[in-house]
Amino acid sequence: MTDGVTMKSKYLEVPQELRDRLIKLYNASKTYKRTSKQYSQVRADDIDYKGIRQEVKMAAIRTEEVRRRMQIELTNLEEVREYVKAMQESSKDRLKDELLEMLKKELKQGERKLVELEERINLTLSPERDANVLQSIQECINRLSERMEQLK
Repeated sequence: MTDGVTMKSKYLEVPQELRDRLIKLYNASKTYKRTSKQYSQVRADDIDYKGIRQEVKMAAIRTEEVRRRMQIELTNLEEVREYVKAMQESSKDRLKDELLEMLKKELKQGERKLVELEERINLTLSPERDANVLQSIQECINRLSERMEQLK
């Protein structure tokens, strides 16, 4: 051991006294080893260095405060989610109602226009005209009314 320390220390240019002390410390550490049973365990209550106990208490208080605030925020978040769901459902219902009303209005207007067209056709066509023309017009009207029924 001594040769290894002196050889390495040649490169480091460490004084001889320091080398001797290092060797003595190394040898002492090898001969006087402590077992784990010899070490005394320090309890947390015994530590009172620079207010560590108070800092630990403050940290515990802070964590409790953070937990409480997090719980409040989570409940607020749940309330917001419920409100958003309710608003989405009500907005969907409102949109459905509005669309149904718009469709009903359009159907009524279409029916009125069909009635007006039938009246105009009847006025413009006299019974002396060809029966085929009346039949084709009646078929067109029937097709339009069928389409209107399908849209309902």
